[in-house]
Amino acid sequence: MAIPTLHAGEPLRAVLDSLAAQTWRDFEVIVVDNSSQRLAAPLATETRFALQLLYAETNVGWPIRAGWRPW
Repeated sequence: MAIPTLHAGEPLRAVLDSLAAQTWRDFEVIVVDNSSQRLAAPLATETRFALQLLYAETNVGWPIRAGWRPW
């Protein structure tokens, strides 16, 4: 599951808490902090499951960061 964020905060915390409450555990979580102030890092370290945290140096928008190419 890819979770794009920009200036992460309580909405990201709610998503991560919801994922932690799932009984089905066969999933991978990737949080993409899209050129914000790296606010996702503290929330990501509070999770009760493994996740990958990526940073984009510039705001490229979530579709391109997720691998979608319109061309």
